[in-house]
Amino acid sequence: MKLADTQMKLLLNVVFVLICFSSCVRRQYLPNDSKYNSIATLNDSIWYGTGKINRIISPGERIEDSKLIDLYIQTDIPYKGLSAGPNKPTHNGCVDSDCIVTQSLLIQNIPLKKGKYRLGKLMKLTESSYPGRFEYIGNSGGVNKRYLDTGSKSNWVRINKIDKNTGFVDGQIAFTFKEDSALFARIDNDMPLYLEFKNCLFRIKIKDVFLK
Repeated sequence: MKLADTQMKLLLNVVFVLICFSSCVRRQYLPNDSKYNSIATLNDSIWYGTGKINRIISPGERIEDSKLIDLYIQTDIPYKGLSAGPNKPTHNGCVDSDCIVTQSLLIQNIPLKKGKYRLGKLMKLTESSYPGRFEYIGNSGGVNKRYLDTGSKSNWVRINKIDKNTGFVDGQIAFTFKEDSALFARIDNDMPLYLEFKNCLFRIKIKDVFLK
């Protein structure tokens, strides 16, 4: 019996190590030499942009008591159907301040804590019906097409690391959103009904936003 117990404990230890190793393998980090603080694959094409993370501080609330963040990533990558419009297009991934935004991603109310979070569950923490949305923006600033979270279990954001000294947050995002057919006057440019956003890695510094 003792031998069997020892073998069982050894087996459990091996399984535990494999689970931990598998978990670590799934966590990926943005390369240190990345020009952009957010990179991804969008419908099998390379995608990159500049992200912001806002920690909203309500009146009278202490910074350390605020446990939720909003993630906003924007880029100026052109897309099919983008008109010339009144503004001169830019091609800097919105790293520079003169960026003319063409695409944006917003995910609201992400817990400021290491872990993997389904976007559908974040819905309970926000006044919006959709805690995650991706938009194609026209040259004049209007929304040409919008994709929304479907509540799928495969739509998630993961916080891998929080550096309290520097304020930087490392994480990953993966989702498949469906086009918002209720959007008024959206463009018809033969884009697919579903938008797949995967392999997204980001490293962004937290900005505290104090509400008045």
